[in-house]
Amino acid sequence: MFRCAIMNSAMRSPRPTLLEHLRQISRLLEEDAALETVLTAIVEAARAVIPCQAASLMRYEEETELLRFIAAPREHWSVLARACVPLDASAAGKAFTQGRPLIVQDASQSGLIYRDIDRLLDFETRSLLAVPVRVGNWTVGVMEAVNKHGNVHYTGEDVTILEILAGYAGIALAQASWRKTEEEIKDLERMKADFIAVASHEMRTPLGVILGHTDLLLEEESDLQRRQQLDAIRRAGERLQKILDDLERLEQPARAPLQLDLQTVDLGQLLQQVCRGFETQARQRQIELRTQIEAGEFLARVDPDKIGVAIGNLIENALTFTNPGGHILARAERAFGGEFVRLTVTDDGVGIPAKDLPRVFDRFYQVEAHATRRHGGMGLGLAVGRVMVELHGGQIWAESVEGRGSRFTVLLPAAHSPGQSHPPGL
Repeated sequence: MFRCAIMNSAMRSPRPTLLEHLRQISRLLEEDAALETVLTAIVEAARAVIPCQAASLMRYEEETELLRFIAAPREHWSVLARACVPLDASAAGKAFTQGRPLIVQDASQSGLIYRDIDRLLDFETRSLLAVPVRVGNWTVGVMEAVNKHGNVHYTGEDVTILEILAGYAGIALAQASWRKTEEEIKDLERMKADFIAVASHEMRTPLGVILGHTDLLLEEESDLQRRQQLDAIRRAGERLQKILDDLERLEQPARAPLQLDLQTVDLGQLLQQVCRGFETQARQRQIELRTQIEAGEFLARVDPDKIGVAIGNLIENALTFTNPGGHILARAERAFGGEFVRLTVTDDGVGIPAKDLPRVFDRFYQVEAHATRRHGGMGLGLAVGRVMVELHGGQIWAESVEGRGSRFTVLLPAAHSPGQSHPPGL
């Protein structure tokens, strides 16, 4: 009620009202104006509404353990921009450390006036009101009103007005901090994307030479042991090549939108083709890999290469975390009355702990701790799969019981108009 009374009395006052200033400050915050502009408006509002000769804002610096001026009247700013106030023996410092307003009605009788500022400005502080500036539950600075007009005492109404303005200063500081953090994150993302692009490019050239010469040696080599060694080199090179491909697929959307070569594809046939590419690997690991496709077509408008990558990564993930003698079932079926096509990859492998399930699609996330890992990979395959599926307006999720296996589901919109199916040759 007290603050409402302040607003009502301010609206009847002939001088600029608190409400008018708050509207201006709110507009600046909504427009994402520069921090200096917003803080200056807050300081000028305090001068006009209290009214007083000067007002200022200070922010606490952890490095120096001082309060540094961040806003002041324009005529004082060139000097105060370089000035600081200690926490000891100052009204601002006491308001900051105690976290509550402080009033000095007669500065000549107080030991809490930091006179170095007066000397810098050729100014005399006669009275002072200081209130803490907070961001959430943290006190981050102090706002002061100096020398109330008419040399009259500060009132409870003045304290409330300054606290309201200090609250807006806290909002402005928080908003600027969020904006700075957001810009820093964007810069880091750009740096990461650039590094991956350059590193990938530089690694592909020697990798291509290694794989090319390995193929030539395999063609000419008849000794079984040497062929096995060359095969091992080739498999390692292909694994590195897949890592580079996954990194590029993840970072490409950050640099420019991925282009989709949309075709009307039978997802059942696509699923079968992808699985055929893993049959040898499944046999070598003594894992049964089979498909189950409902009768009919499962047409969808997709980029077959990109959805093929997503399906392949799910199959590879299942093979990685299924023990010898295990089973993997890849299935295609209609869902939601034929409006969607649902693809599932189910295994009876090691499963995923409940605490890790929400993060399995995060980039570089590993369910196993690094020091105790038994399975390879960089934690990219599922993240790539999610990107590929979501580019098509689809959804992907995982269900699992630790020790009993996992099921990964992809849901894609079905094609509503008849068209020719073009399953790719993978």
